[in-house]
Amino acid sequence: MGGPQFYETIYLRDELSKIDEGWTATRFDSLPHVVHILTSKDREGEVQFLKEQSEVIEEVVDEVVHEYHSGFNKAIQNYSQILRLFSESAESLAVLKVDLAESKKLIGSRNKQLHQLWYRSVTLRHIISLLDQIENVSKVGNLGTYVGYIMALTILESGEKIGKWRENR
Repeated sequence: MGGPQFYETIYLRDELSKIDEGWTATRFDSLPHVVHILTSKDREGEVQFLKEQSEVIEEVVDEVVHEYHSGFNKAIQNYSQILRLFSESAESLAVLKVDLAESKKLIGSRNKQLHQLWYRSVTLRHIISLLDQIENVSKVGNLGTYVGYIMALTILESGEKIGKWRENR
């Protein structure tokens, strides 16, 4: 049928079944047992019988403890390891949150710097374009003072608008 554990369980049940029901009651009352022993003709025999039942109970308890001790011990160790791993994970998450917050700050400051550099490059490109236009106007100065004056005025207004726009930013 079963292995050694099965036969040990049957043996333990047989031994437990030999114990008087008065001793296994949920609410144990010792007075009837004491009175029985004191009024018995064979007190030594009754005491010996109680000692035998006590030995059987101790043997059953020892077997149960021996049988389940390693399982309980392993379960406690596993539970302890799981708690340790959860604690380590919680610590790792806390460190990760701090690292993410620092990364976010760095990216934000880099983004601001990049925006400033982009804005500066756009402004410089526009200034270069205006300088090219001024150079072209100076090359065609013989078209007449009026046309040159108008072109110079237009370029000046564009430069002034860029300057004001940049100040407002």
